[in-house]
Amino acid sequence: MNRSVGFAALAALTVFAASPASARLLLNGQFSDWLTPTQPANWTVEDTAYARVGRSADTTRSAPYAARITRTVDSIGNNRGLSQFAPVDPDIRYTLRAWFLDAHPDVKGGLSITWRTADSTYISNSGVSYVDTLVTDWQQVSRTATSPATAAYAEVLLRIYNMNAQSPAGGWLYVDDAVLDTGASAVAEPGPGRTGRWSLSLLPTLSAGSIVAEARTAGEAADARLLAYDLTGSLRAVIWSGRLGPGRRTLTWDGTGGDGRRVAGGLYFIVLTGSNGERIVRKAILQDR
Repeated sequence: MNRSVGFAALAALTVFAASPASARLLLNGQFSDWLTPTQPANWTVEDTAYARVGRSADTTRSAPYAARITRTVDSIGNNRGLSQFAPVDPDIRYTLRAWFLDAHPDVKGGLSITWRTADSTYISNSGVSYVDTLVTDWQQVSRTATSPATAAYAEVLLRIYNMNAQSPAGGWLYVDDAVLDTGASAVAEPGPGRTGRWSLSLLPTLSAGSIVAEARTAGEAADARLLAYDLTGSLRAVIWSGRLGPGRRTLTWDGTGGDGRRVAGGLYFIVLTGSNGERIVRKAILQDR
C-alpha cells in the first residue's frame, strides 16, 4: 500500500465522530467553550503562578475564541500552559498539531506529548516542537511520536517558554485549533475547501456506500487527480485522473480501492491535486453497504 508524502505542511483537521480514531482527538481543541474567562472547558491550566491563561475574542485563528497564555515569572524554566489527557492505544503513531501566534520577543510557544500509564504514571515525553520565532503571524506547530507499549494516555502540553535566562515576565502568545490525530502523515483539511482558483465540495448522494465530489475551477486547465486517503495517510484509491478545465466536474467514488476490492467504511480524506501545484483536501465518511 502506498504511503502519502508531502502532507506535513498542510493545516490541521479536526476529525468528527463516526471515525474509529475520533476518540483519540482532543476535546475543545478550538477553544470555543470556556467555563470561565480563565478556564477553557476540557483543559487543565497547569499553574497560574507561572503562566496565566485567558479567553481571547479579539485575536483568534478560528472564531469565537483562542487561548491567550501570559508568562508570569522571570528568567529560565518554569514553563507552563495548558494540558489535556487523551486516551491512546499502545504502539501507535500520533501527531499533535496546534496553531500559535507568537509576536512577543521574550517568549516562544511549544507543544509536546507526555505518555502516561492507565494510572497516569509518567512514562516519557516526546520532546518539544517550538514555533519559528521569526514568524509573527499564525503558524502551525506539530509533533509526531509513537505511544509506548504501556501507554494509556497522551498528556497534550501547549506551553509558553522563555527565550533565554534574562527573559522577564509578561510575555504572551495565543494558541488555537489544537488536534491530536493518529498517523505520522495524517492528511489535513485546510480552510473552506478552496484555493485561489480551485474548489472542492462534497455532495449529498442517494447511493449508499459512495462519495460524490464536485471540483470547480475558474483558472487555466491543468492535469489533476482526485485521490482517497485513509486515516493513516495511506493512498487507497485514485478516484479520477484527467484534465481539469474551467467549470465544474462531478466525480463519484464507489469505495473501490486500488486493488479492486471495496475498502472498509469510515472516515477518508478526498484530495484534489494538480500539476499546477493546487491541492485541496476534504473529509468524508464512506458508509458500509
